[in-house]
Amino acid sequence: MKLRNLFSKKSKSDPTQDSKAESFDKAPLGTYVLHEGVDEIVADIVFVHGLRGHAINTWSKGLVCWPRDFLKNDIPNARIITWGYDSSVANAFKYASKESIFGHSETLLGDMERLRRDKALIKSAAYQSHGRHPSLGEIYHNTKGVIFLGTPHRGSDKTDFANIIANVAKVSFRQPNKQLVGVLSPDSDVLENQREQFTTITQNTPIVCIREELPTAIGVIVPEYSASMDDFNVRKDSIPANHMDMIRFSSAQDIGYGRVSGHIVSLVQVQATEENKETQMKMDHILAALRFETIDDREEKIERAHAETFNWILSHQSHCSTEVEGSSSIVPWLSKDAKPICWISGKAGSGKSTLMKYIWTDERTRTHLSTWAGGKPLLLASFFFYERGGSFQKSREGLIRSLLHQILSQKRELIPIVFKDEFEIKEIKPPRFLSWPKLKNAFEILLTHTSDSFKLCIFADGLDEYRIMDRMEDYTDDDFELFYDGKNDDESVWGRSHWIANGHREIAELFKVAADTTNVKICLSSRELTPFQGAFEGFPHLRLHNLTATDITIFTKTNFHSGIKSIPTVDETDGMDRLAEEIVLKAQGVFLWVRLVVDILIAGFNNGDTVPELRVKLESIPPRLGGKRGLYIEMLKNIDPEYRLQASRYIRLLLHAWNNLDLVDLEFAAEGPFEKKSSSDVNLESHPDALIAVKAPFNLIPDEQLEPRRKKMRLRLMSRCGGLLEAPKKHVRFMHQTVKEFFLREELWIHLLPQEPQSSFDPSLALLSACILRLKCLEELVSEPYEGNHRGRYGGYYFGLDYIYIADSMHYAASSEGHGANKEAYFSLLDELDLTCTQLARASFLRQQIQTDPIEERHWSTLEPMGHGDKRVSKHGSILSVAIPAGLTSYVESKLSGGNISVRVKLGEPPLLAYAVSIDSGLPALVHHYSVNNYAGIGYSLPDISVVRLLLSFGADTNEQYDGATVWSEAVATGHKYFNRQRILFARGIPRAGLIAQNKRRWIEVMKIMLRHGANPEVICHDAQGIARSTAKEVIRDILKDSAEYSKDLVELEEIFKGRAVSVV
Repeated sequence: MKLRNLFSKKSKSDPTQDSKAESFDKAPLGTYVLHEGVDEIVADIVFVHGLRGHAINTWSKGLVCWPRDFLKNDIPNARIITWGYDSSVANAFKYASKESIFGHSETLLGDMERLRRDKALIKSAAYQSHGRHPSLGEIYHNTKGVIFLGTPHRGSDKTDFANIIANVAKVSFRQPNKQLVGVLSPDSDVLENQREQFTTITQNTPIVCIREELPTAIGVIVPEYSASMDDFNVRKDSIPANHMDMIRFSSAQDIGYGRVSGHIVSLVQVQATEENKETQMKMDHILAALRFETIDDREEKIERAHAETFNWILSHQSHCSTEVEGSSSIVPWLSKDAKPICWISGKAGSGKSTLMKYIWTDERTRTHLSTWAGGKPLLLASFFFYERGGSFQKSREGLIRSLLHQILSQKRELIPIVFKDEFEIKEIKPPRFLSWPKLKNAFEILLTHTSDSFKLCIFADGLDEYRIMDRMEDYTDDDFELFYDGKNDDESVWGRSHWIANGHREIAELFKVAADTTNVKICLSSRELTPFQGAFEGFPHLRLHNLTATDITIFTKTNFHSGIKSIPTVDETDGMDRLAEEIVLKAQGVFLWVRLVVDILIAGFNNGDTVPELRVKLESIPPRLGGKRGLYIEMLKNIDPEYRLQASRYIRLLLHAWNNLDLVDLEFAAEGPFEKKSSSDVNLESHPDALIAVKAPFNLIPDEQLEPRRKKMRLRLMSRCGGLLEAPKKHVRFMHQTVKEFFLREELWIHLLPQEPQSSFDPSLALLSACILRLKCLEELVSEPYEGNHRGRYGGYYFGLDYIYIADSMHYAASSEGHGANKEAYFSLLDELDLTCTQLARASFLRQQIQTDPIEERHWSTLEPMGHGDKRVSKHGSILSVAIPAGLTSYVESKLSGGNISVRVKLGEPPLLAYAVSIDSGLPALVHHYSVNNYAGIGYSLPDISVVRLLLSFGADTNEQYDGATVWSEAVATGHKYFNRQRILFARGIPRAGLIAQNKRRWIEVMKIMLRHGANPEVICHDAQGIARSTAKEVIRDILKDSAEYSKDLVELEEIFKGRAVSVV
């Protein structure tokens, strides 16, 4: 008996008989459905008769076929199937089937496979699929129970009866099937083998063995010892009937039927319960994979609306005219079948995010939407884009993952439909189904179910903060360049780029397509930018900055009264109220400007300023936030002169940071790499401890013990940055998106703060130093290692999740390499990083109580989770295996010049050239879809060609063999990864302009230089699928032939091929 999965679909049968009587005339062969089942099918119950049996008669008494007539009432939501085969031992008038027990079992599998996707299972069929049919190897996983009725597991001593029948055939010159007769002999080798194999693969499958209690005329056909299996998971029972009648019942009250049906019902119920648990577990896994760490981060950071503000948006009464059906309220759009999109626009800082959070969290929103839903289930989801956050907070992947997570959490029964492919495989692999094509497809499937299952309303805030994070490499430096022209302040003051504008068009189109679905509403907010104005024209539209005058008045007066320390006189109170009205007029609807100005005026009043003096101050404050004469300029001017140098460092470090900066990281970096008493041009050979990170000892402490330092740094930010930088939690950030955009225009503010020459303060070196200092105090790095699936010699452990500091170090080192930083300092810091990581690796293994010290055998970068994840352990031998892919040419040269490191193959390690000319094809463990930081794997892009030249100058061999390949063949194969349409997955993070084009160009240059240094163009390489074998030059031609922009390169390569051919001859 085979029990069906919970979410299987019904399959139609082809019954050839309409009446009970007709079904007995001819034994049907193959599958025959006795009952289709009703509602959601929870099980397939398959009946397989024995020797000399009949697909229907075996289970029947008179005209009663109990599986069809009785069992369907006890289990209505199961599909009941009988399977027939020619089981004759011998026939008097025709040949008996010559098929063996193995042949019959394979036929059963084939018939069941055609009837449904899953497979049935009898004992032999399970063994056959497990051993001889790899394509059917999952059969036993889908079999949830087997009931044997009078089945011999150790043969029968009554096979003489079968022999007598077989002899009848000889009289009429027919051939009996002695194979089946032989199988039934006592202690048959075939049966014993089958029993052992079946027991092995069904250890977790419930088995029921039911035997006959009464003898036939020639005795008991299958005695108890043969009718039972010995196993922990086997239940035994009996029926008070002989072998011929034990499975024929004329009444549902028959004791035999009661016992058999009881076991069937029990197995079905257990199966349903187990499959429900398995289904729920898969659902949980999918929801967990969709979720990411900062999924709610932006919404939580948005301040709640001030008391009594924004109430009008959900009120039936309008307080001013607007474009939404003559009302400032969103209620008409929420409660009626209006157009599917409502666009809330506003100037930068006008309070759009606060308003969207207010709408999203207010219960009245759900009440009004329930009216629109009209009794159908109502689902709500939201997303708040955040440009200053991680990749998922500003990308389409993050948007769709968040929406899917929210919607499917509310309607879990859709998960197996939306992620159908994942439910059909045993193991869910997040990186596979979290790719953009899979996410897009899942979201589209979800939307198709709104027409009849539910109604959906989505709220998305900050569309202007959306960025094309997954395709940065398709853009050039010019595409990222900000320009400052446009129709309004949002474009002319804050700037835009082609990359940003393309993103705005993309996200607008994505929501328009989603809204073009029945029973979907979408409420969007953004700045009034040209792409959005064009996309949302004709939809209901609220212009927030035209609607908040009353709210600004309430906010200003309330804050004046609460912020003033002394009790104002009546005249002062009246004067402050008039100031509030003036603020409303000057604010032009920009709430952020109001908040900053109110803070300035309150501080002035508490310092003794009179109301007339405050009015003069208000008049002097610029009416806009950004620009050459904006409020941010004035805030910078108000910073105490003695603090401006530190303010300049904080701002420059935050702009240079590859990832979010912890307050402690900022403290370390702001100190600079050198001790204060040392100058940047100090001789590091004679004064090695002049570098703070080199001199600092290890001091591994829990993160919470760093909180006092963070508290102090928050105070320093407040006093030194005029409120433009803040750190509500651990990480430093710009106070508002407009602040970041302001500081990106360096020409606006650079003259206001002291600018140190690079020789005095190099942000890249300072941040590299800070990474090393942080590694030296991270207790969690060794106490909480990342645990991969790889279970090798050392248990599959890697460095902890804060390995991000090592990744960042490589990027800061590359930056130092590029702009000519202090070479001695840069080299010394990298050497210290190497030493620090070596000691951390040892400490980590000691914490894990691993006795063998792996660092004695291999380099610490073996434990790098970024570049290698859960695949085989890397064979890195030194820090150069990381420095070479990072493109640190001068550092590599300094190490090779020492003479202690060879560029050639060492035992168990690749040659150094391999790291420069080929890339890893695996997915980095920390560059996966769970990560929210800008992890960037080392070794997923080719380094500058200068690294290759350097290694060749030190004697690297282009044709050197290692690990079953050559350096040259692996370099050729790398071309497939860059030119194939299925691009490799690059790390997310800060824009790497033109990364794809850069890697293509570098690969072509690698081909040229390696061929000129002896690479063999006739060596055999694999194609993109790793199957067909061609010469290297044929592979190169095939890669470049369809790329017109590289036609000149291909001509040059052909000339090199000819030259190499001549030299070979």
